[in-house]
Order: sequence, then C-alpha cells, then structure tokens
Amino acid sequence: MKKALLLPFVVSPLLALLLFGSAGRIDLPWVWGAWGILFVNHLIGLALFWRLRPDLVEERTSPGEGMQSWDKTLLRLCIVSVLIYLVFTGLDIGRMQWLGGIPVAIRPAGGIVLLASLSLVYWAMLTNNFFSTVVRLQEDRGQYVVTTDPYHFVRHPGYLSVIGTWIGFSVMVGSWAGLLSATVPSAVMIVRTIREDRFLRQQLTGYEEYCRNVKWRLMPYLW
Repeated sequence: MKKALLLPFVVSPLLALLLFGSAGRIDLPWVWGAWGILFVNHLIGLALFWRLRPDLVEERTSPGEGMQSWDKTLLRLCIVSVLIYLVFTGLDIGRMQWLGGIPVAIRPAGGIVLLASLSLVYWAMLTNNFFSTVVRLQEDRGQYVVTTDPYHFVRHPGYLSVIGTWIGFSVMVGSWAGLLSATVPSAVMIVRTIREDRFLRQQLTGYEEYCRNVKWRLMPYLW
C-alpha cells in the first residue's frame, strides 16, 4: 500500500520531465493543463480506491502470482512505446514542431476526451474488483466474470480508456505527431486485448458465455 502512495509523486514528475525536457521549454499552458488533469486524477483515484477498494489497490500495486509470460513482454513494449510517445510529443510541441500545432479551437475537445477516458477507467475499476495491472487468473481473490455497467457494453473498457487517454492528451496539448505516435502503444494495447481475451476464454469459468452475450472487445459495433 505504501507503494501506491508514492506513485503520483513518481509518475507525474517523470511525465513532466519527459514532456518539458523534450520540448525544451515550460511556457506551454495546454501541456500544464493536461498534466494537471492527470496528476489530480491520480490523487483523487488513489484516495477514492484506498477507501472503497483497498484490496484492489494492493492488487494493482503488488499483483499476486500467475502473470502470463507474454504479458510481461507486452507490458515492456507498452512502457517503451509510451516513453517514446511522450518524447515525440514533447519534441513536436517544443523544439521541432514537425506538423504544426493542432488548432487551439480543437484542443478543448481533447480535454473532454481525456476526462471521459479517465472517468471510464474509474467506472470500470469501481465495477470490477479484479481490475489488475497484469493478466493473471486471480484464483486467490475468487475471480469471477463481471458483466455489469461498462462491461455490459464492451469486454475491455479499461483498455479503451487507456487508448482514449493517449488520444485526448495528444489533442489537448496540440500535437499531431503525438497523436500519430500514440498509435504504437495503442497497437500494443489492442494486441494485449486479443491475448487477454483468449486467455480468459480458456481459463475463467463463464467468460465464454459472456463473450457470446457481449460481442464487442473495445468499441461497440466496431470491434
């Protein structure tokens, strides 16, 4: 649990360092705004789940045994691709400005997408007490299939929220290059969705039936 307390004060400064360091400047109000949303969101989420889902906080910061080997590889790829995404975004909005900035009139829409995506992940976490950071069968926690709220519409709302966060953040800070580079970690998330879905079909009782009832993995009527 102590690890969870430290996360906002480790992840958020690292995010700021990569963005502003790559940009070579700090006079970027839209970046400060997007960064502030993420930082405040992290603090609120920690306080909320510390009170309502302390066992989930423990699982997310110190997962139990059984993480799939392929998931370790995908998580490494995701971390590397996100770091590259942040550097590309910082370079684009600061030093390089490869594609020109996204018009200011459009940037509030990115903020809306960002907030909506963060709200979706909270909704999913409040609904699903098995919302771990790793793919494993949580027999030690009595895992069962969750079918209500966002899981009534898509099977993996958490991954949808992550992809939406990258898209919304890129638009809010005004980076076309960031939006393009976000496709790489998004692709990793899509692969992870496919692999996790296959794993749960094989290992989690009732998940196959759930898939017949909820057809869409990430986007209703699309995929």
